[in-house]
Amino acid sequence: MLLVGCSSYSFDIDEIEDLGKEIVELLLNQEYEVVYDEYGADDWKESTSLSNVVSNWEEQIELEGQFVQLTSIDGSERGEHSVVEIDIQYTNMSVGVRMIFNKEQELAGLHRSSGQLNAVMPDSIIEEALIVGEDTNFELEGILTMPSEIDQALPAVVLVQGSGPSDRDSAVHSYKPFRDIAWGLAERGIAVLRYDKRTYSYGDQFTPEEMTHFTVHEETVEDAVLASNLLKADERIDSTNVYLAGHSQGGMLAPRIDDTGGDFAGIMILAGSPRPMWEIIYDQNIAFLESDAIEESERKSLLQEIEQHYERAQRLDDLSLEDIESTQVFGSQLIIYSIWPSIIRLIC
Repeated sequence: MLLVGCSSYSFDIDEIEDLGKEIVELLLNQEYEVVYDEYGADDWKESTSLSNVVSNWEEQIELEGQFVQLTSIDGSERGEHSVVEIDIQYTNMSVGVRMIFNKEQELAGLHRSSGQLNAVMPDSIIEEALIVGEDTNFELEGILTMPSEIDQALPAVVLVQGSGPSDRDSAVHSYKPFRDIAWGLAERGIAVLRYDKRTYSYGDQFTPEEMTHFTVHEETVEDAVLASNLLKADERIDSTNVYLAGHSQGGMLAPRIDDTGGDFAGIMILAGSPRPMWEIIYDQNIAFLESDAIEESERKSLLQEIEQHYERAQRLDDLSLEDIESTQVFGSQLIIYSIWPSIIRLIC
């Protein structure tokens, strides 16, 4: 989960996204000196030379191929700074660019990922679109991946994402781990169902009142059970051989999903944990804060913000239902970590 920004200084996100796009377009045109001299903050230029900017941008130019398009632009606030993340699609691979801007909208950080080669689906598998939860209030688009040739009922896996709004591929910029898992398993004779999360498809439609009572049951459990039922009703699938593979929070909830009605032949927990979710998110934020992706000038204000959220979460057991419903921790209502009256530690 990304760091939460609650800055006292307000950025115009549309404006900062336009600025980020402008800089990337200059870099794509190899106008490095313009970016460095006219957009760079003084403290950034003190720690980064123009030659470093050039070499970092051009080190993989032969591998990337020709520029195709900018596929996404995402601006957000991070304490006293703003961040713009842009995905660039080349003919051979996709690359992510992350820019940090100070209050004066000067470039205070520029980071470029090593990129990911564009994937091509193997000829030996097929994919078909389907709906998880058809005729319910929250129909979710999904994909069933299978071998192209089927001579017997297939074992199958339901993939369940971690916390937050995630699409069927559990995509993070150009990285699509659930797609890669589905393709790999299907090549080995295993059908895989993956689908968009309810918070991804309907997140902007929930009312504040609905979000106040929104728990992991609504976020994850209900739809995973429906996905299991959908697979078992498919004649091409061996209904006694359906498994669940859950990542992060999806793995932590796997026993609960199974007990609630998933009735799986087995469960696989990928990077799950018996620890409370808010502790994990805190550790993830601290690790991110200590990485090279964060500028030194940004760390102090973000650390203070993270510690404030951590202190709130530690009081979870002592809060009333009213307080839980009105308190946010790491960007989510506290209720997401609990189902009243018992506090769920996501341990089964």
